[in-house]
Amino acid sequence: MQFRIGPAIAALISVAAIGVGAQAAPAVAAPTAPRTSVAHAVAFGEDDIQRAANVPDRETAVQGMMNEAFAMFNGRYNVAVYNLSDSHFEDGLQNRVFDRPYRVHYGFFNLQSTDYRVVVFESGTLVNHGDGGWINWGFRGNYQRPETNKVIFTAIQ
Repeated sequence: MQFRIGPAIAALISVAAIGVGAQAAPAVAAPTAPRTSVAHAVAFGEDDIQRAANVPDRETAVQGMMNEAFAMFNGRYNVAVYNLSDSHFEDGLQNRVFDRPYRVHYGFFNLQSTDYRVVVFESGTLVNHGDGGWINWGFRGNYQRPETNKVIFTAIQ
């Protein structure tokens, strides 16, 4: 019994044979340099936020975008993510270092979408006059929440 192999499989076999007996180099993660400036943080962090937005549900997207934005600036600033499709937010956030809209696709075949704003800032207030929960907003940093719908942020020391 004879087997015929195509040229693509023959090439794979010869490439695999070249590596026989060789030791693979250990996988080492590239060291990440600390993000020392706003421009540097934005250049390297914006794609991470977009990747966090590309998940199957809005709750996970909001949490992911919030965490990526916080990491993007090494935890030196407050972060708020809120639903732009729901105009029930009173935004009093001050001294912004990053402010971008992101679209989150979700639902059956990702046919639905919601727009969110990701804001990295020093201080201020954010009031939600609509529904709460992770699908509508998330925040992280140095804050007090005197009411369930109001968050007061102070600068992180």
